[in-house]
Amino acid sequence: MFKNQKGFSLIELLVVVTIVGIIAALAVPYLKKAIYAAENSSVLATTRIMSQSQMAHYTQKQRYARLDELNDQMGNVVGSTAGNTILRRNFTFLMSPANPSDVELRDNFTILATKTSDINDVPYTISLSADGEIVQLIP
Repeated sequence: MFKNQKGFSLIELLVVVTIVGIIAALAVPYLKKAIYAAENSSVLATTRIMSQSQMAHYTQKQRYARLDELNDQMGNVVGSTAGNTILRRNFTFLMSPANPSDVELRDNFTILATKTSDINDVPYTISLSADGEIVQLIP
């Protein structure tokens, strides 16, 4: 009565679902690692562009730019400005000191890009200074 039926048995479907589950379990950590590396590389590239924009601002105004000025100068591509910080996905850009005066900005500036991480992420912080040096502080 059932000899001519076509299709998959329940066992065959369970085997396929199990194999797909194993492949997914192996792929997810690599995907997270790739996303982490891409975010860090993107912020590093943005920091390089910020350094060039700071030099251009200094040439025009004889002082370095604050973060909001820098973001405006760059067409708001860094992120969204919130007070004295710039928020970009999982990163927060801060200046040190937080509210530099025009006199302080004539000589020096420091911008820190810090990854706001959850429990599973490794903290990541880079620093940009007036001499154009970009340093990875953490990790």
